Amino acid sequence: MKEIITELKVWLEQLENFTLPNWDSLPDLDLYMDQVITYLEKQLSPLTVEEHEKLITPFMINNYVKGNLIPSPIKKKYSREHMGFILGICSVKQVLSISDISKLRSRIKSDNIEDLYQIFIKNWQDNLHHIAFTSKQEINSYVNELLNEESDEIDEDTKELLINRLNYLALKLAIEAEAQKIIATKIIYLLNKSYDEDLEKKKKKK
Repeated sequence: MKEIITELKVWLEQLENFTLPNWDSLPDLDLYMDQVITYLEKQLSPLTVEEHEKLITPFMINNYVKGNLIPSPIKKKYSREHMGFILGICSVKQVLSISDISKLRSRIKSDNIEDLYQIFIKNWQDNLHHIAFTSKQEINSYVNELLNEESDEIDEDTKELLINRLNYLALKLAIEAEAQKIIATKIIYLLNKSYDEDLEKKKKKK
């Protein structure tokens, strides 16, 4: 049990310090698909939950192109702008559908992709760091209350109580994430509805 706690705390500390590359750190040379995958896997590796988990694949990137989430590659090469878009998609794809991401991307107006990317990664990292920190603090409180750091032995009652508390923490985080997802998708739905209504009104005026 102590090994699990240690591994979880180390991982949360990595998330607390995790950063996406700033705009100037993104590759300034266009890359082929295999180079893109290698680069992105390295950048996103701290976010993996399971061993051998693939956060990005050529199939995913091709789908992003087909879904108009990112521009088509030029002569099979991907630019810095592509990298920025893909990193953004990877951070929200577990929450929003490809359709919603596409609509959200099309609605956000910015003449400066660099500024948009920097705003995005700051907000994303601030939230990730906060959640990782508070989760680690909660786990530390369980450890301090229930475990004797000087002993490697954990009695069954203590182990069961600790497991229950970790399950509760996972459930609480899942509920918070689901609540935020519901609110985000509602906002996107209302904006899409308003956009469609405006288009319909314009058509009737013609």
